[in-house]
Parts: sequence; structure tokens; C-alpha cells
Amino acid sequence: MSQIIKTEAVVIKKLDQGDSSKIVTLYSADYGKFTVIAKGIKSPKSKMNARLELFNVVEVVVYNKSSRAIQLVSGADIVKVHNSITSDLDRYQYSMAVIELYNVLLPEHEKNDKLHQALVRILYLLDTSVNEALFLFVKFFWFFVNEIGYGIEINKCPHCHKSLSDSQGLFYSYSEGSLCSDCSEGHLINFDMSKELFNLVNCLSKKNEQCNYTKQDLEFLVFFLEKHIAFHVDGFRNLKSLKIF
Repeated sequence: MSQIIKTEAVVIKKLDQGDSSKIVTLYSADYGKFTVIAKGIKSPKSKMNARLELFNVVEVVVYNKSSRAIQLVSGADIVKVHNSITSDLDRYQYSMAVIELYNVLLPEHEKNDKLHQALVRILYLLDTSVNEALFLFVKFFWFFVNEIGYGIEINKCPHCHKSLSDSQGLFYSYSEGSLCSDCSEGHLINFDMSKELFNLVNCLSKKNEQCNYTKQDLEFLVFFLEKHIAFHVDGFRNLKSLKIF
């Protein structure tokens, strides 16, 4: 069975296909992550090449056939272009890391309106916000990890149920999760966070744009979250986008 569908989506990946076409991965509220082929897009006369650029929010028209894994896109109109992202190296790097998370960690055709809204929002912020790109990314990364089901408990120790805010810091074990300072004794601890770093984690998990941090703190949290995901997801090692530049 075939049908024509129209949906608003974010362009999260592009690959060359032969001499004239490209394979494009999109993320939409209606269909989650899905892949289309844009035939003839490399032609100088094609308008779709510029429209189907990474990070663009577009309204696409897709010829959908259930027997095909890759659908045919027949049209695309621009909804939003993020010009500052592509003209600033830091913003570009962390925007690439955002879409890498969607490409690597999300399955095809799984709808999640919250993740779609979050993707649109973080790209908008990376394009327009005066906040540091690394800070915006870490805040988003923490949200994303929680939303896909690999969240890290930061409220109570799973052993004694003591509030972690009363602890001297947060002690993290791959196998045990977050532990308070008392329960950390006798366990293999993979990471330990100072009280100051724990307070930053608490701040990042809330809708607070005024967090106290250093660049070193934020870079450590990216590394920490990468290792946390790598332990839980086979095949994931780190975010390649952050290793390129």
C-alpha cells in the first residue's frame, strides 16, 4: 500500500547515493526517525539540495510505500534555517553532537513528541542563545539520556534511600548507579563527583539557565555521560562529532 504523506521534520543526516541522489534521515513528531531518498538532488536545477541541509526544519512531501525501507521524498519547503550554527565552529560541533545522538541512539519509526520538540528547541537555542554552546549541549545531553530510559538517579541513594543532596558528593558505579558517600565504601566506584559538581548536575537537570560551572566541569560531564551510555548501549563508545575538531 502506498500513500502521500506531509510532515514537518528536522534534517539529521545526509549521505551521497550514486551520482545524482542523496539518502536523507529526518526526525519528525509524526513518524519519529525515518529515511528518504532525494533523487536528482545533486542537479544544479534542484532546489531540494539547499532545503534538505543538516539542522534545517522542513516540511517534506514523501511518497510512502510500506514495502520499502527507504521512502521517496518528492518535495521540501523550508520552515526554519539555523544560519548561526553553520557559521560558528562551537555551535556547529555541538549541533552535530545533538543530531548524532538521534542518529545513533534512537530506533527508526518510534514516535516521541517530547524528543522532537527538544530537538527543535536545542537547535534554536544553539542558533540564537547567548549562552555558551557547551553549556546548552550538556544540559540537553542530560535531558536526552533521561528521556531515552538511561537516566541517572540524583535524588536518593538506592541502598539507604538517603538524599544525595545531603551526601558529600555523588559516587557513581556502572553496576550500582549513584551512591551516597556512606554507601560508596566497599563498592567499585567509576566516577566520583564533588559537592560542587553534584550541585551543577542538579542545576542542569532543572529549568535553570543560571548554573555555576567551569568549562572543565562541563567537559567532564560530557565524558561521564558518554561512558554511562557506552556501558548500557552495545556498540556506542563516544560521540564522534566531538572528536573531529
